[in-house]
Amino acid sequence: MQEDAAREAELFQVQPQQSAPMESTPSHPSRSSNAQQGDRTPATGHGRTPSTTRNNDEVPTASAEPDTVAT
Repeated sequence: MQEDAAREAELFQVQPQQSAPMESTPSHPSRSSNAQQGDRTPATGHGRTPSTTRNNDEVPTASAEPDTVAT
């Protein structure tokens, strides 16, 4: 258990270090285009977000609480 946790911790530490620099460079152009979409998505998403949020709130609230209580 401890060895697995230590190995996972090392993997988690190694992956971010390796992926962070690599993602930083290629991701920046991606993020700039995503940023524009992201800005527009919230505006358009606002129409979908309320319905999705309400549906998610109603369904998980009804089923999530029993699951949490049962667990």
